[in-house]
Amino acid sequence: QQAARNLFAMKQAEQAEILLKNTLVINPFNWRSYQELADFYLASNRHTEGLLVLQSGLQLRPEKTREVIRSLIVAGVKRADFFAAMPQRSRSWAVLGDFLHQLDDPGTAERAYRRGVQAAMKEETPNGLIFWKYLTLLDREKRNAEALELLRTALDLFPQNPSFLARQGILYEREGLRDRAIESYRASILIGPGSDWVRKRLERLEARTN
Repeated sequence: QQAARNLFAMKQAEQAEILLKNTLVINPFNWRSYQELADFYLASNRHTEGLLVLQSGLQLRPEKTREVIRSLIVAGVKRADFFAAMPQRSRSWAVLGDFLHQLDDPGTAERAYRRGVQAAMKEETPNGLIFWKYLTLLDREKRNAEALELLRTALDLFPQNPSFLARQGILYEREGLRDRAIESYRASILIGPGSDWVRKRLERLEARTN
């Protein structure tokens, strides 16, 4: 890798690329090998190739997503092109969505969260975090019907999740669907009996019904 950097500095880009590719072939599980090759492509304005290399690396190491986003910013990659560097890992999409949301770009953040949900549905061990991120965005925009649809998807993957069931109850309440809200709260308490706030909401609804 150091030899490749020296060759690149001496304007011998082809030789540098060969060395970096060989490094990746020798150790395909080394994150640094992906990063070095991607940095080479980005520095050479070969963004498409660099993004593909980063995507492959993040497929193995999704916890490096924040580091990748910083590298893309430094390299001057357009924000819309960040998507091409993301792997089929919900964790990476959650990080990208948060980054975009912090930039006050909720529309693009939603695209990232949606892609994360799609990735989660294909994962052997799905992570519920991406659903919470997306639900928070929908909740801020008062898009209750879409949030309920997302929760149905989440509950298909996590049917025994008391927090998802409680969130469903809140949304049903907002929509005036009292009976469904009661069912959701009851199911949540049955699985997670320690949720006092859920119990209080349930008792209030049941009192109104009676």
